[in-house]
Amino acid sequence: MRYLFFLILLGVLALLARQFVRRKLRALRGEPEPAPAGPRNITLLAGAIVLVYAIWLTYRLVNGS
Repeated sequence: MRYLFFLILLGVLALLARQFVRRKLRALRGEPEPAPAGPRNITLLAGAIVLVYAIWLTYRLVNGS
């Protein structure tokens, strides 16, 4: 379970780093910020929390602990 948490955390950090780098490169080139599209951040956060909780519950039910 600990390794799964760390893998998820690394994935989130990689996505944030990618977004940061892309934003800085866009600013250096002088391009405008794109219009926001897609789901809001809070929606993604809530979905991630529900997903992690569901995986944890399934793990507990399968192992019987």
